[in-house]
Amino acid sequence: MENQNMDEIFKAMFGAAEAELDLDQLDDVSGGVITQKGEKMLRDGLKLAKVTGVSKKKVLELLPEYYNMLHSQFPNTTLKEVETWINKNWDKI
Repeated sequence: MENQNMDEIFKAMFGAAEAELDLDQLDDVSGGVITQKGEKMLRDGLKLAKVTGVSKKKVLELLPEYYNMLHSQFPNTTLKEVETWINKNWDKI
């Protein structure tokens, strides 16, 4: 059940974000680049994960599978930097 929820969460987060890519608005995150829409996408996705009972551990475990979709929102940010962002912001969401 948890894997199915995560699959739906990641597809919703990253599929919608790719259609709305806006590189004109950039924020600096962990030395890389994250779009404002990318950050909103991550925050919304983490909120949804928490509400549906998906753990941070599971999000981080599945993140590499979805990184290619995610990468368009974080063009100069490594997977490790995105993981760090999630770890840093999980409790704030």
